[in-house]
Amino acid sequence: MLLWDGALGAFMGHVGACSNDVHFLFHNDYDFVCKNGLKIDSVLGNFHLKNINAYHTTDQMPKCDVVLVCLKTTNNKILKEILPPLLHSKPVLY
Repeated sequence: MLLWDGALGAFMGHVGACSNDVHFLFHNDYDFVCKNGLKIDSVLGNFHLKNINAYHTTDQMPKCDVVLVCLKTTNNKILKEILPPLLHSKPVLY
């Protein structure tokens, strides 16, 4: 599973990380998250994931069964570049 950086991606990542193998892509906060972990403050409770699978590029990530893109729409132009390394040879797209 992949979860994108940003508030929504961080929150959904925590939810998924409770029971799945989750991989996070960070564009801006990669170094900080690798050093400090990922802290989420939410109305459902506060969480701190200390050791997460963090990546700076999708080329470094494993193929994913589920890809959840939590990307600002102003960055949609990069989807064609970043998604292919994550997909299996016959992905199921919705």
